[in-house]
Amino acid sequence: MLTISVQDVNEEPAFLNDAYSARIPNSVPYKYPVITVQATDPDSGDNGLLLYSLVNTQTNEFDIDENTGQIFTVSVAGKAGTFYLEVRAADQGTRRLTARTTVNVRKIAIYSPDLLP
Repeated sequence: MLTISVQDVNEEPAFLNDAYSARIPNSVPYKYPVITVQATDPDSGDNGLLLYSLVNTQTNEFDIDENTGQIFTVSVAGKAGTFYLEVRAADQGTRRLTARTTVNVRKIAIYSPDLLP
């Protein structure tokens, strides 16, 4: 009798897009959904379970749901321009492998036609 045992080799996750972009209205509430990033990992078990996080976040404008990859606003009131975020997806294997992507979020002014002369 011959027994062959195949073990899972931990492979790196990969994001579906190299970069993401989103636009949000100038005035948004707390926890406003911005965009959901998604990575895949062909591994099984903990090697295939991904957790998402924001990298080098020194401000608190945005946060991310570690399980779904959904980015949402926390505190963008009174701030203008484009925000550049870096997101990491990490597998939960013993030798954690990661992937990174960027997200550019631009605040845009929303004008109501009723306010125009």
